[in-house]
Amino acid sequence: HDLRQPIHAIGLLTASLRDTRLNREQRQMVESIESSVDSVTSLFGSLLDISRLDVGGVMPKPMPLDLGAFLDQVVAQNREVAIRSNCTLFHVRSAAWVDTDGNLLFTMVQNVLGNAFKYAQGSRVLIGPRRIAGRLALQICDTGPGIEPSQIEAVFSEFYRLDNVAVGGTVEGMGLGLAIVRGLGDLLGLEVRLSSVPGRGTSVSLLRGGPARPG
Repeated sequence: HDLRQPIHAIGLLTASLRDTRLNREQRQMVESIESSVDSVTSLFGSLLDISRLDVGGVMPKPMPLDLGAFLDQVVAQNREVAIRSNCTLFHVRSAAWVDTDGNLLFTMVQNVLGNAFKYAQGSRVLIGPRRIAGRLALQICDTGPGIEPSQIEAVFSEFYRLDNVAVGGTVEGMGLGLAIVRGLGDLLGLEVRLSSVPGRGTSVSLLRGGPARPG
């Protein structure tokens, strides 16, 4: 709480400042501050998520979830960040209902999409359900630079960041996104699969009824 409060206060102050009469240069400075606040908020959230997972502080609360409405919400909340990353975001509509914790699933999907927008800028990003070997999966694909086969398992490690992806600048983050995805997947009984072809793109699948992994 002590860390969140000043971050929240900065966000409120910059939002108020934006509503005042600013010249172009001042408005650009406010936008830079807002971007920095968003980055700090995201990093802080990731640290909280991974620490709660490490100490067993996350308890799933499964409920019936309308997957179609869930995907509509995901796309609506990510439309602007997709535009800023020069990505085109598509989704496949669904009439399926699943029993899961919608909030935790949303965190998983947000982390995967966040990676796509950071590492696959300018690509097409698709999210939607599909059947894989008779199992319902939620799949997120991009047409970005892809990941070398030798790094596919490593990207699920805490604080691991790819160092060979050309994104035209430094990629922000702490390398916690996919570690959180796998940890939450274990709690929800979802198998997390990642496949990638360098130069063609990456696909992350969240499959129901995932096998137990050794702790």
